[in-house]
Amino acid sequence: MERRVYFVLGDLLCNAAAGAAAGGAVALFAGGGWSPALGMVAGMAAGGVAAMVLAPAAGLLFGVLEVMLPMMMSGMAAGMLAGMAASSGTLSAGAAAARGAVTGLLVLAATYLVNAYLRRRGSKWTY
Repeated sequence: MERRVYFVLGDLLCNAAAGAAAGGAVALFAGGGWSPALGMVAGMAAGGVAAMVLAPAAGLLFGVLEVMLPMMMSGMAAGMLAGMAASSGTLSAGAAAARGAVTGLLVLAATYLVNAYLRRRGSKWTY
């Protein structure tokens, strides 16, 4: 993962945007009558689509390989959480987008941590 400020800020912005878009999109169609499992599956699909729509523009600015994996994971995780939350009660699009943005940032942090762990351990696995 990149450590230059431009790319780190780009990662933060892109993942927050993917999470917010996924959460907001799911809140528009998932409702209180849905089961949490159905909301989660529909949210994962909608989050993946939302991230796929945003990823080409982000890829032009920050590199496709750099942003695609974290954005897809952020979109799907935020969509799943928003789908489950929307199925258990009323969830406004703004609240879902805010939760989605936070979820996107948490997924990005997890991605950076796993990458650092694998890079450190990689020297032990390869010759």
